[in-house]
Amino acid sequence: INEFEIDYYSAIIDSSKISQLILESGLHNQTLSRSEESEKNQEIYHSNIVPAIDEFKEKYGKLTPNQVIKKILYEYARKYNLLDNFDCQSFHFVGQKVKSYVWGAITKKDPNIKNLKVSYYPQLYITITPFEIRFCLGYGDQVKDSDISVDKIRKDSQIINKIIQINKDFPEVKIYLNDGEM
Repeated sequence: INEFEIDYYSAIIDSSKISQLILESGLHNQTLSRSEESEKNQEIYHSNIVPAIDEFKEKYGKLTPNQVIKKILYEYARKYNLLDNFDCQSFHFVGQKVKSYVWGAITKKDPNIKNLKVSYYPQLYITITPFEIRFCLGYGDQVKDSDISVDKIRKDSQIINKIIQINKDFPEVKIYLNDGEM
């Protein structure tokens, strides 16, 4: 992780602007390969998005938006002595499809899983979109609702009551359950 000092507020705003640019360019959920539109999408991506990411990197010590998220998560994990048991991962705008968001997560270390550890474990994650930043506790798509790590939280009345109280005290905080607002 780069030790360059970062103005996180500005970096998050600038990441959100790149997310917005992806939306405005019509690239959200588009592919850059293996499709009839891929050549056109690549041209749009390389002429509009890559320069914005390069400008971001120049401003933030060669870090990309996803690397900034990873730095935030890493600093949090280091501060709370989580690094022995947890990894920090981040994901950029382009995967199989272009997304108008960038995100990262703290998830359990597992030497048997090299890629996409976030799919197999609960995670604390940050997502930056054109419209918001989300801090979430979630779990990967390979984790079942009946998994002990999920079930334990769902059945803990103290945790549930604390979440409800936070929501009452801070109405601007939204709580989501399975991608639907609670």
